[in-house]
Amino acid sequence: MGDHPCAPSLTPARWPISTGAIPLPSLSIRDGGCAKLSQRAPGKRALDIGCGPGFLACELAAEVAPGGRIVAIDASSHSVETTATRAEARGLAGLVKVQTGDAASLGFPDETFDFVVATQVYCYVSDVGRAIREAARVLRRGGRLVVLDTDWDFCAWASSDPAFTRRMVAARGAKQFAHAHLPRELHRLFLGAGLTLADAQVFSMIETRYDPDSFGIESIQGTCSDCITLHSVAARRGRH
Repeated sequence: MGDHPCAPSLTPARWPISTGAIPLPSLSIRDGGCAKLSQRAPGKRALDIGCGPGFLACELAAEVAPGGRIVAIDASSHSVETTATRAEARGLAGLVKVQTGDAASLGFPDETFDFVVATQVYCYVSDVGRAIREAARVLRRGGRLVVLDTDWDFCAWASSDPAFTRRMVAARGAKQFAHAHLPRELHRLFLGAGLTLADAQVFSMIETRYDPDSFGIESIQGTCSDCITLHSVAARRGRH
């Protein structure tokens, strides 16, 4: 971990950050790792960008109490509702404020939050450079930005046809993500936002058995679906 530069006049960076290049992390590893990297503490105010179902927001909320606050945003109204319901069920409604929001245009004043987290979010954002600059803008001096994302070239499955499998993964990356290999670009983007890299970690996940609720199975199903969709579109175009 890094600390705030002692002599900020000597460097353009204002806030240390942490990032992870994570090949297919499970929810528990992903959210637990982000919580540790964020340096959360009682009384802190934090922003969860792209809160999804609210697992991380609720985990962080329990650790910033008393006196702290988690603001969780997502572009999906369904995710916002799910997070709000989860926070209510866990008795954290007073600590978690949930609202719709845009990662590339955060509706908060400068230097509002002690730390900001974005897990598996920026890969979907077209103007990711602007999104990271926005995160830096709303961070207080000495705050921390934690970014976790996946490089899909690190996705590996046992297959009878490895070359075809790699093409399927590439097809999903092209269809579903704005940045399928974002971790390779993060350091440059952080520097461009005036941030200093404090830590970089990799979280890996290995699955050795079939589990219908696992991250890997969801990824395989999504990849097959995207590959079929792209093949169907190409076939229709070939007929015209």
